Amino acid sequence: MSGFNERSLISVLQEAVDEENGGIAGLERAAKMLAGGPRDVATLLSWCMSAPDHWRQIADRAYYHPNGFTKFVLYDQPDCLFRLRLHVWTGESGRNARGEQNVHGHRWDFASTVIAGRGLCIDEYVLSDAAEAPCDAHGAPYRAYEYRPHGGHDVTGAERAVEGDLVAVGEVHLQHAVRFSPATGGTYACTTDKLHTVVPVGDDLTATLIVQGPNLTDGAPVFRRADQPVQASPVPLTVAEARHVMDATIVEVRRSWRLASGY
Repeated sequence: MSGFNERSLISVLQEAVDEENGGIAGLERAAKMLAGGPRDVATLLSWCMSAPDHWRQIADRAYYHPNGFTKFVLYDQPDCLFRLRLHVWTGESGRNARGEQNVHGHRWDFASTVIAGRGLCIDEYVLSDAAEAPCDAHGAPYRAYEYRPHGGHDVTGAERAVEGDLVAVGEVHLQHAVRFSPATGGTYACTTDKLHTVVPVGDDLTATLIVQGPNLTDGAPVFRRADQPVQASPVPLTVAEARHVMDATIVEVRRSWRLASGY
């Protein structure tokens, strides 16, 4: 990894985010920087694994999310306006996500870039007033919940955030609004007022880097169809499992970079 300086890369991202005080414009600018430097992204992931203390922290916090992906927190400092997360769908987990993922929002704004795989299918939804909407525009019925992480607004550790509660708040109707299909190198920006699902396009390993802004609310909305079972709990990864997923991700990121570069 000669010539690579992870602090320099983080500093560039931090400068972009700080210029907008953690707002969506700065987060999107940082995501586009990552999208434009796939070689640096692959090297950053390799560095994360080669720095023993840093990798131990990442592996200890890694877990399989019930929405179908493995989550890693690559960078998280209390005095910083952003966190850098890696989400990875493997072939099997991606197939499972298509049927079981919930419609959800977030407690924070974020921007992301696809760094490996064929891309994502992102569907956004809006609340529908079934009483006032025409019959063909009612949308579909969902059970509404609020996700409340233990520790509330100031939770920072992923290992604590997964220990949250889904609190039932009633029933609603949701309508599909728009679909985004970012391919490798593409970006997607999302604010706290958006509701969406995110699944990989194909069965190949798919990975995204997320530049996450500061927490803006204490809870996040979650919606489940009536025919969906109770949402499964997150599953912590062993160090060996985390290494396996990260190794496979690095291989695919490098392959995507070589294909894009014509090598």
